[in-house]
Amino acid sequence: NETNVGEIQQMFAKFGSIDKFVLPPSKTMALVLFHEKKCAKRCFTGLAYKRYKRVPIYLEWAPENTMVKVSHESEENSPDQTEDA
Repeated sequence: NETNVGEIQQMFAKFGSIDKFVLPPSKTMALVLFHEKKCAKRCFTGLAYKRYKRVPIYLEWAPENTMVKVSHESEENSPDQTEDA
C-alpha cells in the first residue's frame, strides 16, 4: 500500500492544469500549484477529506509564493545580509 506519485498527481489533475507538483521522499505531504486559482478552489472543495488508500486527505492553502524560486541576486542585495569588514 505504498503511495504512488502518479496516482496522487492524477487525483489533483482532474481539477485542472498543474503548474508544479512536489512530493518529498517521505510521501507524507504534497505541494500542488495549479495554473489557475479557480482550479485550486475546485480541487480544495472536491478532495478535502476524501480518502487515498484508507487515509483521509487533509488540504491546506499554502502561503503565497511558497513555490517561487528566489534568485541569488535578490539574496545578495537583501538588507539582512552583512558584509565582511
